[in-house]
Amino acid sequence: MVKQLTVAKVHNALEAKLRARPDLGLWKAFVALVLEPPNPFDRRARRWPKKEFVGVIILVTAGAYVFLYFNFL
Repeated sequence: MVKQLTVAKVHNALEAKLRARPDLGLWKAFVALVLEPPNPFDRRARRWPKKEFVGVIILVTAGAYVFLYFNFL
């Protein structure tokens, strides 16, 4: 006989599967995009931001500053 599943049971099962895989998730994807890859030999080593990310943040900040300066001062 086929067992019917409720929405809550399916949600709980999916959530348990995702929690069992710590390498998946939005936060992990964001961290991988922003920070350098971890050092496999030293887990406690600090992960520095990627140069590309820092450059984009500087350009966006400078653009916002120039926009605000010429429009409001």
